[in-house]
Amino acid sequence: MVEKGQQFKKTEIEPQEKWGFGELQKRVREIYQEHDAQCDYGPDTILAKLMGNVVTLTHALRKTPNDFETINRSLANVFIWTSTLANVSNINIAQIMEEKFGEGCPHCKQMPCFLAQGKNAKPLLK
Repeated sequence: MVEKGQQFKKTEIEPQEKWGFGELQKRVREIYQEHDAQCDYGPDTILAKLMGNVVTLTHALRKTPNDFETINRSLANVFIWTSTLANVSNINIAQIMEEKFGEGCPHCKQMPCFLAQGKNAKPLLK
């Protein structure tokens, strides 16, 4: 653990060529795990920070929909705090996303979703 006021050692970071939920979660852990532990961030604090970033994103989308810099930054922060929350909760984001969406729409089991297309098709039952 790094003591308060102590400088972090800058290390060489390899660029990430392919991003997915697993890679995102791993990178967020590598970047922030020590800092978050030092700051004693628990799930409640992380959830509060996540919700604050969701509010910021909501305001940006509603009030300045063409301010892509703010929207992109806020959206990235939402993903970062979601990954942080998953990390401290020992949740594998890639796994839960695969479980939920691996077979297509979780409701109709189609891809693309019939519901999103406004079709009145009956879902396929397995």
